[in-house]
Amino acid sequence: VKLSNASNVTLQGLQLGGGLTVSGGSNIELIDDTGGTAAQLAGGHGGGITLTGTSNVSVEHDVINGLTLSGTSSGIRIQNDNIEGAGISITGGNSGLFISDNQLHGLSISAGSSGIITDNNITIGGVNISAAFAGSIDHNLIHNATIGVTMTAAAPLNANIISNNGTGIVDSVSGAGSLGFMAGAMPNEIIANGIGVSRCGGLERGVVRLQRIGLLDVLPAVRGVVDGVGAVDDPLLAGRAAFGRP
Repeated sequence: VKLSNASNVTLQGLQLGGGLTVSGGSNIELIDDTGGTAAQLAGGHGGGITLTGTSNVSVEHDVINGLTLSGTSSGIRIQNDNIEGAGISITGGNSGLFISDNQLHGLSISAGSSGIITDNNITIGGVNISAAFAGSIDHNLIHNATIGVTMTAAAPLNANIISNNGTGIVDSVSGAGSLGFMAGAMPNEIIANGIGVSRCGGLERGVVRLQRIGLLDVLPAVRGVVDGVGAVDDPLLAGRAAFGRP
């Protein structure tokens, strides 16, 4: 199904086994739609949704196989959805995003965007941030992925629970954009991962507990609570070897 430059349209209760592409347009509601039959979705063959250059689109209560936001868009609201496949992929610049209360198989940000990403359950694919994000990524549960969060660009990661991943966070951002150093930063709970935080340019206001290795190659500064195997009693210590570096 394709919609081009449509406005004031609602698609509700549809089975979209072949997927849906929305190009341009505004004031569009996608509600209670599915990407095919239950068997198609379970087998990873269901349809997904692609939004390109749209504004004021609501995606709510849908069960789909991936959601891609491409082109320059604004005012997209994604709430109470079950998004399987690759989860949400943000490949075009988006402003005014609101992504909340979803079950996601991953979240990828590869184009500079802004908005609020909160209270989501993100698993399998984790969170991959390769372009700057402004606003807030907060109070999400990020779990059971090979890497919970991969950061190669600055983003406000606050008050998330990052648990039961192979590695909790891999953060190659340094300076003021590094983990916990941005203005208004709040602690993330990094719990019960194989490695808590790896390759980080610094860690501020983090809580790292119950990891096999707490911190690996984290410089120049660590300020937070570090508690678990591979950690030490002094949470201000910045020495790599003390945190279990091979």
